[in-house]
Amino acid sequence: MRFLIANALAGAAYMASAVAAGTVIWDGRFNDLTSATDLNKWSWSSQVGPYQYYIHGSSPVTSYVNLSPSYKNPADTASRQGAKFTLDSTAYWNGQNMRRIELIPQTSAAINKGKVFYHFSIKRSNVNPPATTREHQIAFFESHFTELKSGWLSGAPGTSDPALRWMVNQQTKWSVDWAADVWHNVAYEIDFSANTVGFYVFSAWTQYKIRKGGGSGTSLSSTSTKPTAPATPTSMPTTTPPPATTSNAPSQPGQTKYGQCGGGGYSGPTSCIDSTCTALNQWCKSF
Repeated sequence: MRFLIANALAGAAYMASAVAAGTVIWDGRFNDLTSATDLNKWSWSSQVGPYQYYIHGSSPVTSYVNLSPSYKNPADTASRQGAKFTLDSTAYWNGQNMRRIELIPQTSAAINKGKVFYHFSIKRSNVNPPATTREHQIAFFESHFTELKSGWLSGAPGTSDPALRWMVNQQTKWSVDWAADVWHNVAYEIDFSANTVGFYVFSAWTQYKIRKGGGSGTSLSSTSTKPTAPATPTSMPTTTPPPATTSNAPSQPGQTKYGQCGGGGYSGPTSCIDSTCTALNQWCKSF
């Protein structure tokens, strides 16, 4: 999975690389990778590339991670390709009893200081989908203070769960039935100084939703963000870098900055709230 991590500037989020005023402090796009085998170039003695890749099973990297333009969000014109993750019967790491693939940001940037936004897009397909009878941990931190999960949560009632959910300190704050082939554009807004977490999601042509979580316990190292999902015997969902169309503000009667304001099948706001906001390529952009 690819993450884009950006600073908050002047109280506003600048998530899209297309926004000239934005500051991207770590970019996990797969644009510079020829294939997934480039992940093998990273080691503890040669820490190159955007990701640390050492938590995985015994099979070649292409058994677990594959790159292709077909795996990226079609709305994302800034990315050359996305990634598909697969957990098979060999995906056990270091003798553990859960299947794991982890791509961890390789950076010395301060991705755990001040207010930052962790930004990505994710979908699943109907082909070998993640099992609804297993818990999947997706896009999480070392302490799991915030994360996406899918499937049946360990200890929950019943035996299966079709939901994709956002959790703060193991409490669900947002969830949706995880339908196939629906892109979810996600941003975590984490204020390490205030110890708070915000969540923004845009799915298909629907409106933005925002949920806030507090008391996140955001004490972590600069490499602790883990875009992955252990504990499932089935194929991982396709994931890709976030498009420049993802917003970091909730919907209002007029569209907010970076919000959708046009496009096929769209029926929401077509004008921007802010007088300094203009429509650009079906998406509102603030200056």
